[in-house]
Amino acid sequence: FYRETYNYEQIVRDASQTISSTLDLKSLLQYVCEVTSATLRTDVVACFTRNLGHDTFNVAAKKDLGGGQDALENASLSPGDPLPSSLIRPRRPLHKEDLDRHPTDPAATAAVRHLSRLGGELALPILSEAQLTGFLVVGAKLSGDAFFAEDVDLLSTLASQAAIAIKNAQLYQQVVLANDYIQNILTTMDSGVIA
Repeated sequence: FYRETYNYEQIVRDASQTISSTLDLKSLLQYVCEVTSATLRTDVVACFTRNLGHDTFNVAAKKDLGGGQDALENASLSPGDPLPSSLIRPRRPLHKEDLDRHPTDPAATAAVRHLSRLGGELALPILSEAQLTGFLVVGAKLSGDAFFAEDVDLLSTLASQAAIAIKNAQLYQQVVLANDYIQNILTTMDSGVIA
């Protein structure tokens, strides 16, 4: 009844402008963590992204206000682990309360336990072209309040925008690497090149 409110539209508008103009992946993910933490006042927010070289999900950015989550430090999850696999199938947020709603579902039970080990209360998928490219783990609110539907809607919107921005940042990084590679070839050639 007395919970703090925030301006949903203003946060989405401001976040959209910053997210759409950021091409550095690390800065982008850190911004998403900071906006989430500042708006909902959670003890921890961590953004996991897929490491394509090893096909694992690792922490790419985090914001920790709760005194440190050791479980997040070196967390490396495979796509088949309970939490990532539970986010792929229904393509919707996973909340600890899901265990109360589906107490007999072993997949939901395993996913919620996995989320708890990471110190999270809520996990949101970051999907790009029907593939899980990452996910957001959000810890408990410092106030002790529950996550309301408005909170989950805001986080889902941020995760959707982050998915597009992550794809753009990855494509930009590929272009930069290709340009560097071509430039390196051209500067190390002894003979001339006719283009």
